[in-house]
Amino acid sequence: MDLYELKNLLESEERPKKDRSEIRTLLSAKPHPVLRNVRRQVIIEAIAWGGFLFLVYTAFDADTKPLWLGLLIVLTVSAYLIHLLAGYAQIVAMPADKPLAESLSFAYRRMRRFAMRNLLLRSLLLAAVLFFFGYGISFTPGKYGALLGIAVVFIVQLLLNRGLWLRRLRRLRDAVAGLTLWNKQF
Repeated sequence: MDLYELKNLLESEERPKKDRSEIRTLLSAKPHPVLRNVRRQVIIEAIAWGGFLFLVYTAFDADTKPLWLGLLIVLTVSAYLIHLLAGYAQIVAMPADKPLAESLSFAYRRMRRFAMRNLLLRSLLLAAVLFFFGYGISFTPGKYGALLGIAVVFIVQLLLNRGLWLRRLRRLRDAVAGLTLWNKQF
């Protein structure tokens, strides 16, 4: 059986009709694995950074540091948390009147912008954390070494996060390309 015969056979079969709301329900019940992984990361990061914000004022004596420094930490963590939650909500909000391939393409474009903003805000957040903990310390050569080590860990973390986002974007782009190709064949 060649492709043409298979296509004719599939077209002659009577298919159950599903309206758009049923299809959307099916899609929302089990999102794409990439979107599930993003949701997991958003939840973990929101809990971790929220806990960090709590610890800043209880364990790290933010009240003994200047007010502007405490505000800097609160604002950067809050901006990052708002970005995470709003960005995820934007990514998963697929247009209801579009075909699946177009909806995933839309999600891909939103996720790409979200990833760029995420890396930028994370860089600013890590710089603010480094500044917060380094403020008021008289540095010795050993402390400079520790600061350099922490900075290297932060940079490695950013590079790993960048790689993670690139893999996610590639998987979603491949899914969009596969659906688009499938739609063109049939």
